[in-house]
Amino acid sequence: MAKNNRPRRGGTSGPARRRMSGRTGFFRSTRQQMAGWNERVGRGINHVLVLAQDFFWNHRIIFRMIWSGITLAPSFLVINVYTNEPFSKDFAANWPVLSNWLENEPLVMTLIATAWIPILETLRNVVTERIRREPTGWKDASNIMHAALNTVVSAKLRRFRDAYSGFYLKQRGTSLATAQAAPAICCKEVFKKITEPLKQTESLVSAIYSFFDHAARGDKDQPMQALVSLVRVEDGKAVELVQHLPETAVFTHDVIEKLNTPHSALMHCIKTKKIFVVPSVLNEAAGHNPRYILLGDDSDSVDGSLICYPVPTIRKNVVLVVSVFYPRKKAFIERHKREYESILKMFALRLELEFTLENLKGLCQ
Repeated sequence: MAKNNRPRRGGTSGPARRRMSGRTGFFRSTRQQMAGWNERVGRGINHVLVLAQDFFWNHRIIFRMIWSGITLAPSFLVINVYTNEPFSKDFAANWPVLSNWLENEPLVMTLIATAWIPILETLRNVVTERIRREPTGWKDASNIMHAALNTVVSAKLRRFRDAYSGFYLKQRGTSLATAQAAPAICCKEVFKKITEPLKQTESLVSAIYSFFDHAARGDKDQPMQALVSLVRVEDGKAVELVQHLPETAVFTHDVIEKLNTPHSALMHCIKTKKIFVVPSVLNEAAGHNPRYILLGDDSDSVDGSLICYPVPTIRKNVVLVVSVFYPRKKAFIERHKREYESILKMFALRLELEFTLENLKGLCQ
């Protein structure tokens, strides 16, 4: 029997499907190539700016002299053209067009000379921020990180010491040799005594708070207070606000419901399974396709920056999300998310450990 090569009704023939698939693949490939090209161009520009930063840093005295000359040139020109006759004649002979313009438009040139310095300073600040290699306030990041982690370890060591004293040195004056000769303590009892995952989790949240409360501050910032929270997510939905600092922070009664909004930052973080940085929460919330929802009431108009970081756990359906908010626009920016992630990874490993211990302790009970 001859094979029927006619396309099925309501469907698409094999060659047509291949052509459509080819076009789709072509457009997808083109988009990927454009995205890769944009990324390479961005890296190239950033590399050039970094090289410029190195050059100017190594020749900063010469750069300061050049910068001072550029900054003062318009004011110097205006003052001497209108008050210094020999200079004015010499300038007119060498620069007749510009001299004629200055004579005809003295008010405009005076305004330009007045605005020149603030314009240059603004441009300088923009370029300086663009070529900054590390986030604002990151100079002492390693020292702050070590201090924060040492606080966590110290709390655990103190608990272990107390447990040791309670088990072996119950009576004052008992010698260590006598205590060690005593009957062995039940391992389950020791495990329960020294394992306090909730307290350790609280210490870790406190350490994250201490780090970002210092590291997010700019050199000239007024003291502001960060807000760090730890949210438990099960089966893709936020179920509990586990910890938050400062403890005086006030959340609305429907905070969990708001976090579960499809376009909240937390949900975006869960879907992508990656760190998510919001430089300005107000701008993001007012955008065309927002990925942030305001958690406060209608009167909440505080702008700031946000980081959301997912922490996987031993239970595949449970994820912990660390959120760090700082009440200053662009305190956290997308370009530095690798630096934020490198810090949060250290805390995430310890949070995952404490979550595992919490589940093991539940099994022992």
